[in-house]
Amino acid sequence: MRFFSKTRLFVMGGGFVVIGLGCIIYGMILIVNLKKPAVDLYNTDWTTLKANQHVEVDLDFLIDPYMVYEEDGKETSCFYTLPDLYVAEDGMVYMTHFIGLAVVAKDYPVYDKIVENSWNWWDDETGTVEFGKDTVHLDGYLRKASSNDKKFMKEYLQEMGYKDEEISQMYIPYVLMTNGSNMKGIVIAGVIVFLLGLAGLGAGIFRVIRGM
Repeated sequence: MRFFSKTRLFVMGGGFVVIGLGCIIYGMILIVNLKKPAVDLYNTDWTTLKANQHVEVDLDFLIDPYMVYEEDGKETSCFYTLPDLYVAEDGMVYMTHFIGLAVVAKDYPVYDKIVENSWNWWDDETGTVEFGKDTVHLDGYLRKASSNDKKFMKEYLQEMGYKDEEISQMYIPYVLMTNGSNMKGIVIAGVIVFLLGLAGLGAGIFRVIRGM
């Protein structure tokens, strides 16, 4: 019994080859970028940030998630809102730009504590709340924001009171990913998918030659 026609083998094989090559190239780009010196997010202009850029930050200010992923009714990860703070000459502090921060569920307690301390400091009118009480060092890369990232980040910032024209200037469409150690896995997965694609193409060519 033939489960796949020649046409389907060529289509599937070609698709796997393209996907595999994409994973290999993307993984290699990230591996190379992560070997470059990291850019400190708190000491750079966020409007100059680039996709796949190696970055680091001693995270001391963070606010609520704008998007949550669930699987089988349980949260698996979420995306916190990471602001860039600006201190004006009059001493007032403003959130000037925003990017996302991807966090897996097991690490929620660490980041939720930073969020709680951040809001306590932001809303404090007595000057007694310590800034950056809890800090965590992050080292990772920036991926382009997905359509869901953009949609839910915009909704969250609207809920904060920002207007659409402000959001378009303040939102930097990237997400800080801290799982750089998985890049080799992406390359390996890409190689496997690529080889499966070649096998599919080979089977299709074999059938053409044999007239099957």
